[in-house]
Amino acid sequence: MSRLQFSKTIVEDGEKEGMFRRKPERYRLTGLPGQDQAEFIHGQGLRIFQASRQTLELRKISKWYQPQVWGLFPSMSDVPTGTLKLSRVTIHKKDPETRKKPNGNVELNGQSYVFYRLQPAVRTKLFRKDTWGHYRFVLRHESSAEFIEYNFRIDPYTGFKWRGSHRLFDGDIETNSSNPMLILAGFQLIELVFAAEAAQAATM
Repeated sequence: MSRLQFSKTIVEDGEKEGMFRRKPERYRLTGLPGQDQAEFIHGQGLRIFQASRQTLELRKISKWYQPQVWGLFPSMSDVPTGTLKLSRVTIHKKDPETRKKPNGNVELNGQSYVFYRLQPAVRTKLFRKDTWGHYRFVLRHESSAEFIEYNFRIDPYTGFKWRGSHRLFDGDIETNSSNPMLILAGFQLIELVFAAEAAQAATM
């Protein structure tokens, strides 16, 4: 079992942000045995995983009217090694073993994984600000004990910056997986949850 850390920051690229331009963001993962670090960078039309001297590029392969499906492509290749899909953003209150409808799915190197958004360990209390903004997600192999659990908190006051509404935060991961690309895939699913929530809020 490993306990890892990650941080989400803005990639400083020398360009100014504005109403129609957001700087890219970086998830940086540390603490994985045998790895200095692993990264997921997204923004400005770019979505890439980098780890173990390997790079995977995410490309949307579904039509605009279909549920979002992303392919994971090695560098200089048009043949994906896997796919990633978000189905729903509902928060589940029970353990993954007791549910049949995951929030998303990952297929990677012939292995199937399910993604769940869970009730955070810290329950929200209206008059306690330190309980606000906690998140918990789990990515789990469909038939084995391999799992990755993501826990983090977004401060409701400092975690949301006006500059493109960046959500910046640090978090922890508990996992028995040694696959950095799989761990990075969870960050993309988390970003898709955020985007879906923002889209829903815009229609209210």
